[in-house]
Amino acid sequence: MTRSLARLSGRCRVASALGAGVLAASLALAGCSSSSPKGGGTIPPLNTAGASAASTTAPAASGGASSKGSAAPTTLDAQKLTDESIGYYVDFVPQRLDTTQTQAALGYLAYDRATWEAYRDLDGDLSAVEASTTGAALENYRKTYREAQESGGREVGTSRVTVMSVEIQSDSEAAVDVCSDQTQIKQVSESGKDITQPDWRHTHSYLVSVKLTDGAWKVASLEKKGTDIC
Repeated sequence: MTRSLARLSGRCRVASALGAGVLAASLALAGCSSSSPKGGGTIPPLNTAGASAASTTAPAASGGASSKGSAAPTTLDAQKLTDESIGYYVDFVPQRLDTTQTQAALGYLAYDRATWEAYRDLDGDLSAVEASTTGAALENYRKTYREAQESGGREVGTSRVTVMSVEIQSDSEAAVDVCSDQTQIKQVSESGKDITQPDWRHTHSYLVSVKLTDGAWKVASLEKKGTDIC
């Protein structure tokens, strides 16, 4: 929960620039882009002759499994990626992604869920976060997670995310455009007192750098694009 930048993509408190090249590429999205209608989400079956299962299904390496929850999903299906038991909702994912785009999107969603669960439980278990985050993003997350533990403030409520588009930058890097709905999240102290900061409960738009690291797509950095614009 970066105080000055709200809470990066829901939970991550890391904000590092992706670079002008990534931003320019994200603005030039074509076939991999999709708007996010309210209430939508699950990708329908593809009926075009050139479509294949790879557009919505990825190998298991798309994300790391962890001790929290079930093994990382391999199908980009908003309904299946949603887990009501922990208040985590994937509202929309793009259609007709290729295999690499699907892997990158699943890598981001593994991170998004892991960071939500970590701040929700605040039990010291960062195995799922470590499996889905890399580099400075991971180090900064560990630091701010410790601060959250020291303050005793954990998150409750409902986290929602929309994946707007996925743009492949190279064989090992992708830019994922997301909207994080944090309007139904609050932070409570150990005594149950609401200690939510005023700038947290908004929708936030992020451009996320996801990199292929040790055989898995992991979040490397995030850049905030705006608040209440998605």
